[in-house]
Amino acid sequence: MKKYFLLGSILLAAFTFFSFAKKGFDPLAITGVIAEDTFLDVAEVSNLNWREYMSWNAQQFGKESKEYLASQPDVTVWEGKKFEPVKAHYLTNVAYNDYPVVGISHQQAMDYCSWRADRINEIMGRSKKKTNVTYSCRLPTKAEWEKLVSSEVGFDEIKRRDLNNLQFVNNDGTIKENDITSPVKSFTPTLNVYYNLVGNVAEMVAEKGIAKGASWQHLNTEFSIEKDYKYTGPTKWLGFRCVIELK
Repeated sequence: MKKYFLLGSILLAAFTFFSFAKKGFDPLAITGVIAEDTFLDVAEVSNLNWREYMSWNAQQFGKESKEYLASQPDVTVWEGKKFEPVKAHYLTNVAYNDYPVVGISHQQAMDYCSWRADRINEIMGRSKKKTNVTYSCRLPTKAEWEKLVSSEVGFDEIKRRDLNNLQFVNNDGTIKENDITSPVKSFTPTLNVYYNLVGNVAEMVAEKGIAKGASWQHLNTEFSIEKDYKYTGPTKWLGFRCVIELK
């Protein structure tokens, strides 16, 4: 896939200290339980998370490496004059650190999951609290996503209100459009503290070409738990979150 954007050395230098190297690192601290030994991120993967991934690739393999080049989002998804300022700054500006990463392909999301599992197992293997547990990381399946959302107590009330950055249809039939995504922990979470299962960005599942949950560019009146949002490549309305499993 052709790449369109290269991060400068200044940006990369800012990420020499990785979150997974912090003292007391707990790989499950930002997840919730969805099944036995199976956990889901409470929020979507952010620009800051993704820059950390890119920085690691640059440091390990070099900025001209296939690994680094393959980890770059397609920033041309922000097409049009309206989004020119966003295109230039969305991934790199610290003001957007906590916004969901977009412009990512299904393969890139899976590659990130593999990288994240490797880093978790690496750091846990060096921990003083060593166990025989191995961590794996992947995209949730469509069935897992639908089951989780269906089981969230109070979720129907949350999705009826304008809380999740969907395009909202007003009583007079006009549409309240959104300018851009929102930070990954915006709006009211579900009672089990998952953010933006619906809205913000639609989320890739394991089945390629299918996203769930609608996005800032989808109408709230069109949303249903069963609805699939189809995609063929990176877009500005598509992101993801990860499942972590213990084995």
